[in-house]
Amino acid sequence: MTLLALKNLSISHHDTPLLASVSLAIEHGDKIGLIGASGAGKSLLSLAMMGLLPPNFQISGTMLINGEAVDLTDDAIMRYRRGTDIAMIFQDPRLALNPIKPVAAQIAEAAELALGVSRVVADDMALDSLTRVGLDPEIIAPDSLPDMLSGGQCQRVMIAMAIIGSPKLLIADEPTTSLDTVTQAEILALLKQLADEDDMALFMISHDLAILAQTVDQIHVLDQGKLVDHAASPPFAKTLTHHQSQQLIEASRLDIAPPPVATDPNHQAGQDIILEAAQISVTYASGFNVFGIADRNKPILRDVSLTLRRGECLGLVGTSGAGKSTLTRMLLGLERPQQGEVMLAGDVVDPKRMTTAMRRRISAVFQDPYSAFNPRHSVRRIIAEPLGLLNRNMDQNMTDQAITEKVAHALESVGLAADMMHRYIHAFSGGQRQRIAIARALITNPEVILFDEATASLDTLIRKQILALISDLVAANNLSAVFISHDLAVIRAICHRVMVLDDGQCVESGETEHIFHDPQHAATRRLLNAIPNSMT
Repeated sequence: MTLLALKNLSISHHDTPLLASVSLAIEHGDKIGLIGASGAGKSLLSLAMMGLLPPNFQISGTMLINGEAVDLTDDAIMRYRRGTDIAMIFQDPRLALNPIKPVAAQIAEAAELALGVSRVVADDMALDSLTRVGLDPEIIAPDSLPDMLSGGQCQRVMIAMAIIGSPKLLIADEPTTSLDTVTQAEILALLKQLADEDDMALFMISHDLAILAQTVDQIHVLDQGKLVDHAASPPFAKTLTHHQSQQLIEASRLDIAPPPVATDPNHQAGQDIILEAAQISVTYASGFNVFGIADRNKPILRDVSLTLRRGECLGLVGTSGAGKSTLTRMLLGLERPQQGEVMLAGDVVDPKRMTTAMRRRISAVFQDPYSAFNPRHSVRRIIAEPLGLLNRNMDQNMTDQAITEKVAHALESVGLAADMMHRYIHAFSGGQRQRIAIARALITNPEVILFDEATASLDTLIRKQILALISDLVAANNLSAVFISHDLAVIRAICHRVMVLDDGQCVESGETEHIFHDPQHAATRRLLNAIPNSMT
């Protein structure tokens, strides 16, 4: 008997159709992938299957579990089904987990709700589930809070919570989006292993066809709320024929070249360096005594040095916990290193002593633009905000008209219409929000921009567009850029040089193509070997 069947499932919101007559069948033990561009309706479909849509959404059609029709609008019925028949893991585990509750207790709570067992039994089941996903007590303490764990460990906790009730179907919604390639490969292998061991069906949603190709046995393509293509078996690149499928396949091939580096013949050797870090070391407290005094320290960065030339793109890669985020904060002047120093255009970067002129020279674009913006502010105010923060002395007499013109120019430079400045951020797609983030970074005419996982949450179509935009802006404005990314395909497409961090140390650096073709360090080889390189 078919495990789960959708028949003509349609969803609308305020009379706006979002999904149209979606039909598919999932058998016991199936591994099925769903791919589509941003806004296609992938996450909406998964939430509908879990019965988690808000009440103001209208649903028609039928979902059957083991041949029995299920009312997706009846929360009481779906609570009975969730955890035992169907379970789900989400894209961002840190948002899905309770930040002030120990992870083992959260898993035990899921067991109590799904199976109705006692708390004592649930606690034992939680420890067993953690061990199954590779988090036995020797690796993490059961009373650890989510913020004590890496991104990959948090996703393992979510998987442990999802499988605690032995579901027949596990929905994985972009489960590896924010993970480095090594951790990503480990999570994908874990999902396949658990599915095989428990004869559990896996329904994986992704914007990356290469990830799906190494995990699932068949793929559906969703476009504008409709299933438009289906590949029943590999090779997927050949069996997916719809034009939307071909666009997704083509977008996964990043044929973008790094922007040319302009050279000034008047500069002597070393004079073209715009950003430099010299022997940076940082240690954080990892334990405290009864008096609240740190008695254990963990080295985060150890003697790390880098240089960035004018007009150059430098890639910074490494697994989770390698020290990328900490180094980024040092380069931006948000923290001061305990040893070593950061120099921006020859001036020491010190958070307490950075002048307005120095802060104008460096900007940042972050992974999730929505969380970086105030949703109550208009786009004009969002983009113009750095002018008010950094230019009080220099531009205090700027008129509203001058600010509007500056914001309009910034929007147009990233391919958006100037009249969009009057809208609010919720009205934009993920790719448009990232363009707005880039416009805000450009508003002060910086010399250096740090892109921290700037394309991680974007589908392959939008990712390629944003990378092409960044390459053009770097070339047109002679910008210098640091790309922090777990996506080595992005690094290869946009960066002239690569620096590899591992356990707080720079273990390898050099020209991008040289690093990719002849990696010398084991950490570099692990990252490269973990890249999904097949769409067959």
